[in-house]
Amino acid sequence: LDHADSPVASTTTDASGSYHLDGIAPGPYAVVLQAAHYDTMRVTDVFVIAGATMQVNATLSVARIESGLKTIATVRVGGETSLQKSTTISERIPATQLQQQNYNRVGDALITLPGVNVDSLSSAAGDDIFIDIRGLGATETQTLLDGHPIGPIGVAPSTFFNGAPTTFDYQASPYFGLRNVDVTYGSGATGLYGTDSIGGVVDLQTLNPTTKPATEVFSGIGSAGKSTVGVRTTGRDGRLGYALAHGQEDLYGDFPRKSIAQTGDVGQDLTSNTKAAFTWPVSANYRLRNDLYKLTYQLSPASNLLLGYYDALSWDDKSGNGDNDYYTYEQQLYTANATLAANGNQSSVTGASGTPFTCTGAIAVITNASPNGTCDTPQQWAAAASGPAGGGPSPWQAIRNHDYHARFTSRIGHNSELVLDGFSDSYAVDYNRSCGPSIVPATGLCVGGGGYDTTFTRTTGFLASDEITSARNSLGLGIFLANQNVTGDTFSSGGISVTANQPLHFVESSFFVRDQLNLSAKLTAFFNGWFRHSSLTNQTNFDPRLSFIYRATPDDVFRLTGGHATGNPAAPLVLGQFTPNGTPENINYNCGAGMTTGVGTIGNTSVKPESGTDLEAGYGHRFNPSSTVEIDAYQTNLTNQLFQIGVPAAPYAALFNPALLARVLAAYSNHCAGGIYTIANLNVQQVVNAAQARYRGVELRGHLGVTKRLGIDYAYDIQSAVRLGVPDSILQNNVQIINGAQILGVPLHKLSVGLNLRSNLFDGRLDTYWIAQNNGYNRPAYSYSNLSLSKRINGRVSVNLGVQNLFDSATDLYGRIGYGVFQPQNRYGTALNAFDQGSERFGMPPRSVQFMVTTKF
Repeated sequence: LDHADSPVASTTTDASGSYHLDGIAPGPYAVVLQAAHYDTMRVTDVFVIAGATMQVNATLSVARIESGLKTIATVRVGGETSLQKSTTISERIPATQLQQQNYNRVGDALITLPGVNVDSLSSAAGDDIFIDIRGLGATETQTLLDGHPIGPIGVAPSTFFNGAPTTFDYQASPYFGLRNVDVTYGSGATGLYGTDSIGGVVDLQTLNPTTKPATEVFSGIGSAGKSTVGVRTTGRDGRLGYALAHGQEDLYGDFPRKSIAQTGDVGQDLTSNTKAAFTWPVSANYRLRNDLYKLTYQLSPASNLLLGYYDALSWDDKSGNGDNDYYTYEQQLYTANATLAANGNQSSVTGASGTPFTCTGAIAVITNASPNGTCDTPQQWAAAASGPAGGGPSPWQAIRNHDYHARFTSRIGHNSELVLDGFSDSYAVDYNRSCGPSIVPATGLCVGGGGYDTTFTRTTGFLASDEITSARNSLGLGIFLANQNVTGDTFSSGGISVTANQPLHFVESSFFVRDQLNLSAKLTAFFNGWFRHSSLTNQTNFDPRLSFIYRATPDDVFRLTGGHATGNPAAPLVLGQFTPNGTPENINYNCGAGMTTGVGTIGNTSVKPESGTDLEAGYGHRFNPSSTVEIDAYQTNLTNQLFQIGVPAAPYAALFNPALLARVLAAYSNHCAGGIYTIANLNVQQVVNAAQARYRGVELRGHLGVTKRLGIDYAYDIQSAVRLGVPDSILQNNVQIINGAQILGVPLHKLSVGLNLRSNLFDGRLDTYWIAQNNGYNRPAYSYSNLSLSKRINGRVSVNLGVQNLFDSATDLYGRIGYGVFQPQNRYGTALNAFDQGSERFGMPPRSVQFMVTTKF
């Protein structure tokens, strides 16, 4: 029996499977059932009432955790035959299945869940990954560790603004020290944790001490140079409980280190020197490391103390993890013809003599034979200037998350529990774009020369609550304080100078009251209200939530929930000073007459919080002990939505470093095949409140037990995400925003089916996923399958084979510019096709295989 994630009592069943526990204080508990060779089942939301006997029945299924066969695409709280009876809609992923199904990180598994999306995807194993629940945006999803926020806090229209990250990057999401990953949808997450999350939260739950000592050592090897090794140990010695873990994963991904000519970067300079300057080693090396140290101590029969330290590290070589754009021949040919059409059928280039050279009806280029200039047909130039277009040599990114956590719980009398919880979290992002050895001879530009930037997001928090239980209800009161500081430094190319980033600081204070009332044996009501104040906006908001759970029969559950949540803006949106983009060679420039491109950001002190109201309804039914179905419907209405707009850059010209401004304009011209661009083509990005949005959908999931050995899991969701009432002033500069149309990157449909087979020889599982168009890969609808096979050698040793993307579906090592789908535009859009947009199509990672051996002691 667990209370506040700590064991408080245990017993064993008799021969008939019956059990009982006496002397349990009133309050909320979780019943954990364990048996050798069976799945561990955890039944949550068990509320003990004084003087009453609570009956908890459950059916265990044959173990699949050890063989890595739990499905990701369906929810089974407590086991495959359990119905969700909580006040929120949630999904749970056991961490063990991530390891044994060959997932590299938590983020890769999250995107298979219903209603979970990603802003953008690539085939790179170590590329950035930002989670978006129900299409509301990545910053509307808060990441938690054991219930408290980690990483940036607040809402923003992009994942990076004014030189600082605005949301958690799941590039750094190892699973070695975790027991579960819980996803809570909608504003119900606000009521549970006091976070600014209208979309939902992802809670990374670390290992807990176990009643009996348990140790496991695991080691795996796989394709793409993947190696995994680690150890976990949990147990208890008298009053002292412990949970310790260490794990590391390494791989070289899509690109074993080798030199690749970035011919898509050369522009009009086709000399051998320039081609050599744009040739550098490319590698997709990626490392994940994770450590956990957790101790619990029973101070008295009624009081417990928890101390924990969590460490997660990721490092990736960006030359093969994100810097893998590819200008296709078709795109470059279209660009050449468009450039001629926009410039009077002429193209110019400045050669070795310093004198402009102009061609009519052709593209002016520089070659070894003609250093002062010559003319290529559009077809010739497209063939020479297509190919990989990376951002420079030797770039890398590291993300470090260090978290300290302390919790004190004490039962006061028979009906009150005090909780004091504090944490200190440091989330650091190091981003290296130093010059390296490559200088473009014709321009003197440093390829990708953005220097080195490091950002620290430090969050401290304190929670104090008291839970008072009676015969029919549980009343909780408490406060939650969060303090966040964002600091950092920028090192210029070559390490010549160091500039301290603008420090950002804010405080959020909250008071909450919640009450769970058992109206009858079948009907439960739950109320949660948060009063929160933000120093950023100097506003106080009230976020209530009311839920009803009706258990019509042991096999039928109904849920109805309504709530309100406030999303305060992220600090850089409000406090940020003017910050130019330090890596102009990596900007996606908008080519063509009258087009502008964002080259910097600035804060806006008038920004207000976003506000969301939602309604959720759900029904769950159990057909028999091995077959269940659940269906949930939701609608969320968002007001004061945040938009990023471009304001003319000319008023900020004096704030630009002249050398940087020259690099920006040169890079603009180089990317647009010799067009002439000035500061009039540049804008500075700022955030404003405007318009509304509506998100609604249906999520269906279930399990069908075909036979004792064969089961089918399924999930299907429809997610509609539209903006409403966006003014023309924003539509003009954001042509892909269309009032009433599906938001870009949010697929309307997702489907998954999982087959689970248990035999005397092995256990196996095949999961197939289908994702509709308008997806994160910017490609038409696609599907893929993952396979897992496992066998228990003896009571201690098990082996597992995990295969991701079994049939090598929709793969591509590069982002192919010009091959992406045409993205719909509003009436201000002028693009005629995907080439006009420079639409980039990404692909899935190629098939990967890992063989894993796990030994238990």
